[in-house]
Amino acid sequence: MSRAAVFSRQGFWRPIFIALLCLFAAACQTTRPVTSADAERVDLRLQLATAYLERGQPNVALTEAKRALEVDPSSARAFNIKALALMALQRVDAAKQAMQAAVALAPTDLSYQHNVAWLQCMSGDVEQALQAFDAVILRAVNDFNPAQTHLSLGVCAIQAKRFELAERALRQAVVDARYANAANFGLATLMVQSENWPAAVRYLASMSPAYRVSPEVLNLQMHIDAQYDRMQQAPADGMNPSAFN
Repeated sequence: MSRAAVFSRQGFWRPIFIALLCLFAAACQTTRPVTSADAERVDLRLQLATAYLERGQPNVALTEAKRALEVDPSSARAFNIKALALMALQRVDAAKQAMQAAVALAPTDLSYQHNVAWLQCMSGDVEQALQAFDAVILRAVNDFNPAQTHLSLGVCAIQAKRFELAERALRQAVVDARYANAANFGLATLMVQSENWPAAVRYLASMSPAYRVSPEVLNLQMHIDAQYDRMQQAPADGMNPSAFN
């Protein structure tokens, strides 16, 4: 695997996307009252949509989000999930329109501001996204966890090849258990970039067992193992590149 392949956007997309789903599915605000029955229907549809996103089925997630909007056209949460499903389908312009609708319905909700920045990063507007992430972090209050945005900022900074910024941001995110796996993955990838193989191994070993078997992590581990093989690393140094297996 080439170093360029390690830093491909596709390599980062799946693990970070899954790690941030709890943010992407943040509770919505509405601009008109809905009946209790309607609210339950919307919530059920969006729970299903989130589950389908986690399973890598954005087409089905999009259908569920659209059905939720049929019940409550002012659901910011539904527009949010619709946008993410569209982004997973690489329908960038439609995704941005849906996310802007979410922001318009809930302009004070920092989670949607965060997601606008995330879509900007994933669609190539990296510098603009970095500025937007910084703005969200500066505005973070008690009901918004900035670790979520530090993680996204770190991933986006990697796309911009701003590796020092990426490492600082990911180190801020790794302290939150909910985002530690994805942050450790990003840090391990940064260590591969700098050819700090022992540090890369340590970050991979810090992940949960279930996360270690994802295709992206296994590919990164194989890349590290290949480097150790080429270097003919001596066992006496105490480093075992597959220590987390």
